[in-house]
Amino acid sequence: MNEQEILAEIRAAFDAIDPPPPHVLEGAQAAFRWRAPDALLVEFVGDAAAGRSGLRQGDGPRLLSFTGHDVGVEIEVVEEPQGHRVVGRLLPPATATVVLRHADGELRSATDMAGQFMMDGVPGGPVSLMFRLPGGVCVVTSWVRL
Repeated sequence: MNEQEILAEIRAAFDAIDPPPPHVLEGAQAAFRWRAPDALLVEFVGDAAAGRSGLRQGDGPRLLSFTGHDVGVEIEVVEEPQGHRVVGRLLPPATATVVLRHADGELRSATDMAGQFMMDGVPGGPVSLMFRLPGGVCVVTSWVRL
């Protein structure tokens, strides 16, 4: 028995004894669909309303910042009855297609010449923003929970 056959037997045993819940498999598959391997990742660096932890504490808008690779993203998140409103800007300013990725799919928008954008009806939970700039450059934020 070779290594591949042993791994297949182990996988079959785990699938029979303790299979992963369907929502875990769906989340893993969604993560691969949302991959942008050529993207520049801008990491979460601060939440003005949450004291840098990334967890919601109190009322009022959240001001989230992401940075890396000489690129930045700033967003303001306001909770509304039909979801969240996300208003933000890409730094340095550039026109781009904006894709907000969340557990149930994605929302699309575009930046203006000043790099600013807005989206309404954003569901709570983990989200990430992807910016597709002219010339094929892609910038992606790390995931943060709204």
